[in-house]
Amino acid sequence: AAPAAGPPSPTAVCRRKIWVPPPWTIAPAPEVRR
Repeated sequence: AAPAAGPPSPTAVCRRKIWVPPPWTIAPAPEVRR
């Protein structure tokens, strides 16, 4: 799974080759939820 927008940030955590975005990116954003 790739990040919703932008390249993987250095703060992101990759576990077992699975994309794990930071907590603040997991939170639903207005522009994402339609």
